Amino acid sequence: MTAIQAAVTAIVAVAALVIAWRQYQTARAKLRLDLYDKRYQVYLALVEFIDDLQGRVIPDAEYTAHVRKLEQMQFLFDKPVDQWVRGLLRDARSMNNARRINQRAQNHNPENIPKEDISEANRTYHRLTSEFDKYREEAVEMFLPYLDFRKNL
Repeated sequence: MTAIQAAVTAIVAVAALVIAWRQYQTARAKLRLDLYDKRYQVYLALVEFIDDLQGRVIPDAEYTAHVRKLEQMQFLFDKPVDQWVRGLLRDARSMNNARRINQRAQNHNPENIPKEDISEANRTYHRLTSEFDKYREEAVEMFLPYLDFRKNL
């Protein structure tokens, strides 16, 4: 009888070990999937932000909302990606301000805006327009290692 009890105990222990191992694998896969989902959402927010910025002046409240979405970057990606996004955000602020000055100069009395400010805004806008085309292309390269579903699951 003790041999049967020992065998049953061993079988139950092995079964518990197998179940625990499967639960660990499931939890690990769930964690990776959650991380992937969060990273993908931030990537989509970044692409949306770049597209919005290239098309129009973004009002301050909306701009802040975009930036808040992107602030998660530092927790989800490595430092090079975070630094790249911070550089993009600096350029985004400059581009949005330049576009705002140009818009005010066109819609209002341009004499109220110093000519130097208008000229600087035009130079900044034109320089950053081509930079944002590059940012859009670089975004795919920067995020691809993190968004390759096969590697990250």
